[in-house]
Amino acid sequence: MTLAVPMGLPARGCARVESPFLNSLADGTFWPFEQTRDDHRRAAQLVLEYASLPLGTADVGVLRGVDRMQRDPPVGVEGA
Repeated sequence: MTLAVPMGLPARGCARVESPFLNSLADGTFWPFEQTRDDHRRAAQLVLEYASLPLGTADVGVLRGVDRMQRDPPVGVEGA
């Protein structure tokens, strides 16, 4: 299972950043989602496509998750 982490969350965040993020997981603002083989393939493409940016696996995982959710929104997500 992969965690959908918001963009801009530092890799080594301070407590002021980490604590609210963890609370947002607890209150359901963010949720984990299962990544598929297609997600990993697309993430590999995104790393190459945006090679000039400092994107890592977590970053492209988020981008891929957003991409997938726009195409196939989960049940119960407002605005979907």
